[in-house]
Amino acid sequence: MNIEKKKSFIINFFYFVILFGLSVLAVRFVLPALFPFAIALLVTLLLRPLVNLAVKKLRFNRKATSAIVVILFYGTIGLLVVLLVIKLVSYIGYAVGRLPEFFNQTIAPALGAAGEKISELLSRFDIDGDLSTDINPAKVISSLSSMITDFSGKAVAFVGSYATSIPALLLNIVITVISTAFMLIDYDSIKGFVARQLPDEKRRFWSSVAEHLGKVIWKYLTSYLMIMFITFVELSIGLLCVGQKSPFGIAAGIAVFDILPVVGSGTVLGPWAVICMLSGNVGKGVGLLIVWGVISVIRQIIEPKIIGDTVGMHPLLTLFAMLFGNFVYGGIGIFLVPITIALCQNLQRQGIIHLYKTAPEDDAPEEEDRLAHAADSLFTKITAPLRRRAEKKKAEKQKNEKPDDGKDDGGRD
Repeated sequence: MNIEKKKSFIINFFYFVILFGLSVLAVRFVLPALFPFAIALLVTLLLRPLVNLAVKKLRFNRKATSAIVVILFYGTIGLLVVLLVIKLVSYIGYAVGRLPEFFNQTIAPALGAAGEKISELLSRFDIDGDLSTDINPAKVISSLSSMITDFSGKAVAFVGSYATSIPALLLNIVITVISTAFMLIDYDSIKGFVARQLPDEKRRFWSSVAEHLGKVIWKYLTSYLMIMFITFVELSIGLLCVGQKSPFGIAAGIAVFDILPVVGSGTVLGPWAVICMLSGNVGKGVGLLIVWGVISVIRQIIEPKIIGDTVGMHPLLTLFAMLFGNFVYGGIGIFLVPITIALCQNLQRQGIIHLYKTAPEDDAPEEEDRLAHAADSLFTKITAPLRRRAEKKKAEKQKNEKPDDGKDDGGRD
């Protein structure tokens, strides 16, 4: 029997190792190639309830409704992205173009003053002449100036080379939009075709998986919208405190960056703070660094809690899933692994799959049941004296009524 258990363990171990390896290969190599269709499927699952509501309740045509919903959805996102990119490219182009001038007018004088102070300090000590020559402020400023000029040219060249990938990006966007429209219009037909290829006992399982996946993704999206709103409020307050003009628009743009797993708010606030301090506005630079630190700390605290509460996962498990997903699968793993675990938990609760052992309901009561039991116990303790007093009065009343009942019975006899 022990040998059979060992064989079973070895088989299951290698089975899960193979599945894990295939999942890593799929996410890193297959998913990028199928990314437009994966996005189209996710958007279809999100928009399908809205289309079904319009078709059933308002008697709209499914094809026309699907087309309108897809156009409005991608049109809104596209408009926001285009406006953000235009502002960002304009700002970056202006900043890169003004970088040499900014260096010569602001940074170079500051470095020169600092270099003079350092030279004056070194002159008080017995320093080797070669060392003093090597740290000559004029040489340092000249070297930095040439580096800044080279960086500006390379940055412009980089933007130009990156622009060559725009046609492929536009092609992927068009494929995603068209695929979403077709999937949303013919979702039932596509689902029926796929279901007919599966055995009868597997159809209900995969139908439940698709249904719960849509719910989990919607909850996940809602949780990140909540996090984005909290970040927007924090940024607005912080930018108002440092005296920044138009704080709400800037806060909205940075909040979008903060949601991205690789970019984050630090890519904007960090360089911004450094530029402010180098230009002499040390107070604003320090304030921006404080805002960045506060946002980062609060984000790390609330993100696992909000996502866990929304999708029904423990915050510790959510944090582990995000870190593990980022380590194994890259940036997309921050979203992919928690969604997968939340889906498995929902299927486990519904009894569709059995991946792990759960505590009996009596041994693991829900939070609402515990609160109700505590409230009932408190109410019982508070009302106990009143109940005892009422029972005492009732007993005395019954004792006083017994002789009267006897006299009445004797009179009748």
